[in-house]
Amino acid sequence: MIERRYDIDWLRVFATYLLFPFHIGKVFDVPPYYPIKSPDLSPLLGSFTGFIHLWHMPLFFLLAGWSLHASMALRGVRTALRERVDRILIPFVAGTVTLCLVVGYYERVMMTGQPLSFWQYAPKFFTSLDYFTWSQLWFLIYLFTFTLLWMPLFRRLLAKEGAMTLRHTWHIYRPIPALILMQGILRIWWPGYQNLYNDWGNFCCYSAMMLLGFILGSQPVVAEAIQREWRRAAVFGALLAALTIWGWSHPEWPDAMRHIAYYVPGTAAGYCILIGMLGFAREHLNRRNGALDYLAESALPVYILHQAGIVVPGWYIVHLNLPMAARIALLLVVSVTVTMAVYHCLVRPFSLTRRLSGMKARSRRVATSLHGD
Repeated sequence: MIERRYDIDWLRVFATYLLFPFHIGKVFDVPPYYPIKSPDLSPLLGSFTGFIHLWHMPLFFLLAGWSLHASMALRGVRTALRERVDRILIPFVAGTVTLCLVVGYYERVMMTGQPLSFWQYAPKFFTSLDYFTWSQLWFLIYLFTFTLLWMPLFRRLLAKEGAMTLRHTWHIYRPIPALILMQGILRIWWPGYQNLYNDWGNFCCYSAMMLLGFILGSQPVVAEAIQREWRRAAVFGALLAALTIWGWSHPEWPDAMRHIAYYVPGTAAGYCILIGMLGFAREHLNRRNGALDYLAESALPVYILHQAGIVVPGWYIVHLNLPMAARIALLLVVSVTVTMAVYHCLVRPFSLTRRLSGMKARSRRVATSLHGD
C-alpha cells in the first residue's frame, strides 16, 4: 500500500507558485533568458533568480519521478502511461497551440520590434522554428519523453522496490560528484536551450533528477536517510549557494573560472537544498487541509497558465513610468490575479478545459457543489 505523502503535494504547490516571483524576477534581471525584459535591469535580482535556479527545475523533475513511481505502483505500467498522456501530452499540445502562441508573439515580435500584427505572426508560429516556441511547456514534453525513454529502467526499479541498502547515511551524497561532472562538462556545449533534440545538458541532468525521484519513492531506506540528514544538508546547501552566488557575481573573472565557480559548488548546493526541502517537508508538512486540496489540484493548470499571465500584462507594465520596485509589485499582483481568475472561472469548472489542462474529471459531488445545487 502506497502511503499518501501530503508533503510531496506541498512541495509541488510550493515549486509551482514560486514561478510567479521567479519569472517576474527574470523579467528584471540581467541574463536574457525570458520572453520579455524590462528596459532597466537589476544585477541584484540575478542573485535571487540564480539561487532559485540551482534547485527549482531539479525539484520539479524529482517530484515527477516520485509521482511516476506512485502511479506505477498503484495502477500498473499501462495505466500509468495512459495517465501520462492525459496529464502531460494533451496539456502540452493544447497549451502550445494556444498560450505559447500568445507568449511567442511578445517574445519573437514585440521584443524584437518586428512590424508584424498578431495575425501575421500566427501562421509563422506554426511553420517556422524562428517564430515557434513551447515556452515554459518544455518541461512537459521533456517529462513525457523521459517517461517513455526510461520506462524499462523504471520497471526494473519497481520490481526491486525496497531492495536498496545504505550502510551509512552520508551515502545519500554519493550522486553529487557525478552530477557535478555532468553539469560542468555538458553545460560547456549545451548551456540550457530547451529544444529537446540538441540539449544534452538539460536532458541528462534532469533525467538524473527524475531517476532520483523514482528511487526516493521506491526505496524507503533513502527516505529514512534523508530524514536523518536533512538539517545538515540544508546548512551545506545554504553555504554552497552563498559561495556560488559570490563567484557568479564577478563578471571580471574569465568565463572558464565563472563556469567552474557556478557549476561545482552550485550543483552540490542544489542537491543539498533538495535534501533539506524533502526532509523539512516530511517532518513538518505531511498533513492535509482544504487549502492543500485546492492548491494541489491547481498546480498543473497554474504552471501552464502563469507564463502568459506574466508576459502579456508584463510587456505593458515594464514600460510604465514607475520605479522598478513598484512595477515588480504591480506585475506580481496582476499576474497572480489574472492567472488564478482564469483558472478558477474558466478552467476549473468545465470538463473540457479541465481535460485540456491535465486535470482529473470532476466527481458528481464536486460538480454539484460548483453549481450550488
